[in-house]
Amino acid sequence: MIDSRSIPIRFSNLKRIAESPAHYQHAINSQFVASRSMRLGTIAHALVFGTDLVVWDGDRRGKAWDAFKADHAGLEIMTRSEVDEATPIANAVARCTEAAPLLRGITERRIDWTYCGRAARSTPDVRGTNFVTDLKTTRSAKPGKFAKDAIWRGYHAQLAFYQEACGLPETAPCYIVAVENVAPYCVTVFEIEQAAIDAGRMLCRSWFERLTICEDANHWPGYGDEQEETP
Repeated sequence: MIDSRSIPIRFSNLKRIAESPAHYQHAINSQFVASRSMRLGTIAHALVFGTDLVVWDGDRRGKAWDAFKADHAGLEIMTRSEVDEATPIANAVARCTEAAPLLRGITERRIDWTYCGRAARSTPDVRGTNFVTDLKTTRSAKPGKFAKDAIWRGYHAQLAFYQEACGLPETAPCYIVAVENVAPYCVTVFEIEQAAIDAGRMLCRSWFERLTICEDANHWPGYGDEQEETP
């Protein structure tokens, strides 16, 4: 069992404690397995930002595959069909003139920093001189629908966390470029309201406080310690 104090705070783990402390403990002690939609999102990110991809063109079996896998141990290997499927997603982003200036800056570079006195690690999609942008692939980038989904998924908290990681002022603009992962691959650009970023920052603090309480007690409950009554 990994001691949670021994690893850097990452937003992807921190948000799990909103579900339950048990979910946080499971996240840091389990190997993450990306879904197909997540893998397509990763590939689209790489295509947009010019990040190298490890691509295998053949069947995932046989001696050639075993040798290729061994040569790229520890790296995520994508298939050619996945790259082909993600390409129109990236192309749609590239065509969006509104998104273009928000995707220029330091891209996908890890930041090792300190959060509330603890080691933390973040990899914002784009760190500008005075802004931060996150690129999201989604089933629907329709403004009203995506905005509700973004709050439910804690994207405002993620951007607040990244804003702090980048050393930016609390009033620095935070953006989301949302691109649909199905045709016609619509792209919508959102500037997150300051009130939402402030709420996201408070949410991160509350999650961190809950984390430290669980660490001090070495107690990682699920949804509740007592039996809940149904309505």
